[in-house]
Amino acid sequence: MPKYQLVAVLFVGILLTLTNLLRANLVIKVKPTTTYGLFTPDQPVDVHVEVINDQSTPWQGSIQIDCFDLLSEQTITQHIAIVVPGSNTATYHYKPQLPNGVYRLDTALVGDASDPLVNTAKKVRTFIAYAPGVMARELPDDWPIGMHISTNWAADRPLIMLPGFKWCRVFNNWSQANPALGKYDWSRLDPVVAAVKDAGGRVVIANDHTPAWTVTSDNPHVITRSVDAVGDPPDDMGNFRTYIRALLERYDADGSGIIGALENWNEANAWPHWATAFKELTEAAKVMKEEADRSPSHPKVIGISLSAGQHAGYVNGSVQAGQLQYVDIVSGHWYGEMHTYSTDHLSIYTHWLILHKPMVDAGYDLPIWNTESGIKSVERENGRLVPQDELNRRARADEEFNPAEPWKIGKSWRAVSEQRAASEYVAGIVRLMSLGVSKTFIWHYGMYRDGSTSLQWVTTSVLGEALRRVDYHKIAAVEAKPVNAPEDIKAMAFRLGGEDEPRFTLVWAYQSNEKVGVWKAWMPWLTPQQVQVSVNSPSVVVKDLYGRTSQTITAENGHVTIAVGEEPVYLWERE
Repeated sequence: MPKYQLVAVLFVGILLTLTNLLRANLVIKVKPTTTYGLFTPDQPVDVHVEVINDQSTPWQGSIQIDCFDLLSEQTITQHIAIVVPGSNTATYHYKPQLPNGVYRLDTALVGDASDPLVNTAKKVRTFIAYAPGVMARELPDDWPIGMHISTNWAADRPLIMLPGFKWCRVFNNWSQANPALGKYDWSRLDPVVAAVKDAGGRVVIANDHTPAWTVTSDNPHVITRSVDAVGDPPDDMGNFRTYIRALLERYDADGSGIIGALENWNEANAWPHWATAFKELTEAAKVMKEEADRSPSHPKVIGISLSAGQHAGYVNGSVQAGQLQYVDIVSGHWYGEMHTYSTDHLSIYTHWLILHKPMVDAGYDLPIWNTESGIKSVERENGRLVPQDELNRRARADEEFNPAEPWKIGKSWRAVSEQRAASEYVAGIVRLMSLGVSKTFIWHYGMYRDGSTSLQWVTTSVLGEALRRVDYHKIAAVEAKPVNAPEDIKAMAFRLGGEDEPRFTLVWAYQSNEKVGVWKAWMPWLTPQQVQVSVNSPSVVVKDLYGRTSQTITAENGHVTIAVGEEPVYLWERE
């Protein structure tokens, strides 16, 4: 063989060897067996770990999984010995028994220190959550906890009806679904309805965005929101009727009842919506009611749809215009108010009163629903929770912080810690239930975090599990008094369930601040305080917000004294 040919053969051989060495690697893939890595007693934790070996020889070592509990900040490490055949994939199951909570899984390969392949397999971080939620089909129609989403959700991620929720409220923009006369586009709404239907849930459709084609271009009052939508009522309400009829014919023709309710516009009081077009809002409610009544399942009609904040004039105008005669339910939205339990400005109570009083004064006693609420929480840092007091420290150090408006940084409202949001969803829902608000819909953005579900989902699921065990239609305030606490420390307690039935009392403490009349999410985190609670049993079982701890306490003179802060606790008198 000529010398140059020998050199060429050797070069090719060396190149192929180097290529194979470079290609030879191990890859880890971690796949929870449920969407968003959420697990329940019906679907216990099961995480698939795949190790892909694309070298020709077997690899032997172990998988190391560090399971970090976000609540306790403790890590449990597990090693799984593995042998991966050459040019093959090995799959292993990680099935730990975990208490309710959210967990960060860091998965890596461990082998001989001299093995270069170990370093090619990058560590994989995954989050999973565990809580006792059940699917919508197992929950009754009067279930008090719902979720709210946007139709844009379906465009970038799979929608699932989270366990623990029966109803799903969805924005459905009229301008998108009905872009021209006689033309319809249901591509955004179809996946949402299908997902909720598959889970056995029900849908509330909240209308928004008047199509520009329904309003004459020379109307001087039109506030253009986008190219295809305006903020005013249509010139001809007949176009709205045609649209509502088409919507119901698409989703309710089979009488399945998947469409449980239609909401008459969304926050019409909020700029640049219909604002003071009270006559037109009443006409729209009448159209919805007539079309709903002729549809096979007769969906309910929801009216008012009041945004968060002080808008008593809008409610009074809607009532005086006669809207209540065409609706079955009155709705409002609680955002910052979810943080504020007292009776001061912008509290849960005052926002309820804005809706309730004009309705009763007009001779109506309609159910009230909280069809939209949310408490925005901050992102985690390196997969760990950021405490509320740390957020407050950072806020005070920010050059845009104004002590006169501690709930904001500059013009932006502050987000809260994940623990605070998880606590206040539970306390807020029960407080609203005590006022007769029979459903609370939680915006989905607080339920998802780092590819899984958040502590907010865990705590609402634990609340849901407690509600399933009692008659939650029976709820009453219970005396709760802080013991030897500062004057600004208050407590609330509500007993759910009948006298001779399973029942529990939810108790929490909070810092009252009547000087600043806006939501209280900026307040320092309240650590447990001694609180005396009235009970009707010789002893109670105390369970924490996450259902992780349990303790029996004996009552004295009809009271128990417990340590409780802003994380509510459950006192079970009869389980």
